[in-house]
Amino acid sequence: MGGQDGIVSVESASSTDAGNTEIIVDRNHINITHVRNFSDLAYLILKNSLIQMRIQPSDDIVALRAALTECNEAATLTILQNVGRLYPEKERSSVFMNLLILVQETFGATSTCGLWAQYLLLLDHLFHERKSKHPLFSQEILDQANKVGMGILFHAEQVEVYRKNGDQERAAETANALLPMILSTRSPASGAEAYYLATAHFLIANLLRDGGDYNSAVEQLELAVKYYRPSIISHQVELAHCVYALNICRIVNQMPTQQTDYSQIDPSLRRFSHALFSLNLSHEAWLRGDYSEAVQEAQRARTEFLGIGFGSYSDRANRIRNLIEAWRRLELGATVGELTEFLGDYEPIVRQLIEQGSQMDQVYDWLQSTRPSRVIGILQFGSAFGDKWSFEARPFRLPPLIRMVGERVDWSQDSATSLSEADFKLRAHLKVKHPSRVPLLLH
Repeated sequence: MGGQDGIVSVESASSTDAGNTEIIVDRNHINITHVRNFSDLAYLILKNSLIQMRIQPSDDIVALRAALTECNEAATLTILQNVGRLYPEKERSSVFMNLLILVQETFGATSTCGLWAQYLLLLDHLFHERKSKHPLFSQEILDQANKVGMGILFHAEQVEVYRKNGDQERAAETANALLPMILSTRSPASGAEAYYLATAHFLIANLLRDGGDYNSAVEQLELAVKYYRPSIISHQVELAHCVYALNICRIVNQMPTQQTDYSQIDPSLRRFSHALFSLNLSHEAWLRGDYSEAVQEAQRARTEFLGIGFGSYSDRANRIRNLIEAWRRLELGATVGELTEFLGDYEPIVRQLIEQGSQMDQVYDWLQSTRPSRVIGILQFGSAFGDKWSFEARPFRLPPLIRMVGERVDWSQDSATSLSEADFKLRAHLKVKHPSRVPLLLH
C-alpha cells in the first residue's frame, strides 16, 4: 500500500506471523505537499491514520498511568513485574521509561516498585548507552533490595554492569559472592522470585560466555530456563535470550540448534524470538559453508528486528551478514580494500590479519581486549586468506579467559607468539576442534 513510499514492507507483508504486518510510516521517500489527485489524498489519509495508530499508547502504558494516578502500588508492581521487561530493549520506549521515573517519585526509590523501576531503567541504559560507562547501584539500593527479596537480582545486575564496563575482576568477585546463594536455591516461592533466580543464572552465563567457558555457561542457562515461567511476559523476554544463548553454545560445540515452542509466547514477542532463531540459522549455515543461506537468514533477522523496534539487534544481524558477504567476496578474489563497506570497523584488523603489515600492534591490542569467541571468529580471515599465519612475532597477550570450578569463577591470561598459536590456545580453552569453523561474530 502507499505506492512508492512503501508503507508496508515486502518482508513484513510476507511474514508467517499472521496479524503482525509491520507498518513503516516514516520512510519519507516522498513528501506530498500539494494534493494532485485522489491517489495522493488516499495516501495522506492512510498515512496519517497509521501514524496515529503507531503513537497510541499501549495498554500497558495506559494501565500504568492509571495505577500511578490512583497511587495503586499493588497494581503498579504487577505491571512492572509482568510486562516491564518488554520495554528496555525497544526503540521509542521513552514514554514507559519516563513513567518509571514517576513510579520512583510516587512510591519512593527504595520501595519495591521503586526498585523495579530502577532495575528497568538500568536495563534501558545497558541496551542504549553503549559508549558510556554504565552506572552501578548504590550500597543503599543494594541493601534495600536485600530487604525486599530482590538482592539476588540486583547483585546479578552488578555482575553484568561490571562485565559491560570491562571490569573483569570485580565482575568475578561479585559473581563469586552470588554463586553460593543461587546454587543453593532450588524452589522459588513466587513468579517474582523465579525471575530473580533465573535471571541471576542467565547473567552468570553471560560472564562465562564472555570469557569462553561455554560448557559451564550451558549449565547456568539450563537452570535459568528451568526457573523462568513462560506464562509471564517478562519471563518470556528472558527465555528468548536464554534459548538464543543456549543455541550459540551448541553451535560452538558443533551441536544442532533447537527451536523454541512459540505457542505460549505473547504475539508481541514471537517476531523477536523468530529473529533470534534466524541468527542461529545464519550461524549454522555459515558452518556448513552455505553462504547464501547464511546471508539470507541474517538479513531476515535484521528486517524482523528493525520492524519491531529492536535497533541494536538489527545492527548486530547486519554486521553478521556483512562479514559473511565479505568472506564470500574474498573467496571470489576481492581484495580487502574493496570490502570496506562490508567489514566496517573490522576492516583494519582483517587487513592486518591477511597482509601482516606494519600495523600488527593494532591487532595485538584488539586481540587482548576482545572476547575469545569473537577473536577466533575473526582470526579465521587470517588463517584462510593470509600467508603468514604461523609467522612468529614478539609475544603478545591473549584475551582474558574464564573458568568456573565448583562455585567459583577465575580469570587467567596467556600469551602467544604467532596467530596460529593464539588460535590453537583459544580453541583449546573453548573446546573447539581445529580446523572446525566458528561463527565470524559471536555474541
